[in-house]
Amino acid sequence: MAATNYVVTVQRPTLVTALATGYFTSPTEFNLIVAKNTHFEIYIIGSEGLKLVKDVCLYGRINILKCFRLSNMNKDVMFILTEKNHGMILDCRKADNDQYEILTKYHGLLKDTGRRSIRSPICTIDTKHGLILLRLLEGIIKVIYLKDLSSIETSSKTLEAYNIKYVDNS
Repeated sequence: MAATNYVVTVQRPTLVTALATGYFTSPTEFNLIVAKNTHFEIYIIGSEGLKLVKDVCLYGRINILKCFRLSNMNKDVMFILTEKNHGMILDCRKADNDQYEILTKYHGLLKDTGRRSIRSPICTIDTKHGLILLRLLEGIIKVIYLKDLSSIETSSKTLEAYNIKYVDNS
């Protein structure tokens, strides 16, 4: 009989890997979002301090976490990229029972073949033009065009990404 191993983590991750602020839960509540490796916590920042409202686990280590708002939206959404280059855009809604639910607006695998960058991934979001720019590999910038994020659809759509190749002569 072959020996097998069963590995279980005893404690949830405590190392903060990314932070973001924004109006994620509602247009009037300012939030602090703390990514801790494989999960993120959403806090409401108020006069009495921080109040934890949601703790969400993901299957993957969070590498990039950014909140942003397009011009046709009244509150922020969140972009997450995991270590294995799975990208997602998440939205938060308050349910009838005063609980917050996280909805996936877009998701997709943003992995390409090529030489991995020795530096950590870089992400910038252009809210005016609805673009997410990522540098995951040497010599390639990945462009994600954001279509209508303000729709009330509950189904998740696939992220469409395009590559721009550049040559650094410096």
